[in-house]
Amino acid sequence: MPSALRRFFATLLVHCEVGNPRLLWDKFSSLLSEDFQRSYCSNEKLAHYKTLTDIAQLIESMGKHQADFDLPTVSYKDIQLCKNKKEIEEELNIPVSPEDIIATLNIEFVNKFRSLPCINTQPVDTKTEAERMDEDDGYYLWLTPMPI
Repeated sequence: MPSALRRFFATLLVHCEVGNPRLLWDKFSSLLSEDFQRSYCSNEKLAHYKTLTDIAQLIESMGKHQADFDLPTVSYKDIQLCKNKKEIEEELNIPVSPEDIIATLNIEFVNKFRSLPCINTQPVDTKTEAERMDEDDGYYLWLTPMPI
């Protein structure tokens, strides 16, 4: 349905004299980009960029240009930044097992990791657990998965 709305929006802009296209965009941009918002749920800005790009293509297919109307412009750089951010978010959400993390450490860190009495596989939920980990002979061991 949002794609049909975008086509209708572009048709209105090209074939009707819309008094304030920017106001129309501002009012209905969330409805016009619903499908992209589902695809890029964590990145509303990218959803709006994709929507504007789609509308620009529709307008151009009807013989006009997006610049003829007072719509927000989208640069290629902005789209790339949003895409990169989405890729990073997706990779950060990949579950990593403790065994995989340990496999990326050097032998000294592995030995220290295994010697810590408070290591468990559950996330640290309480402040007291975190304090106990920090007090263990001053070592701080951050378990951060790194891409290989």
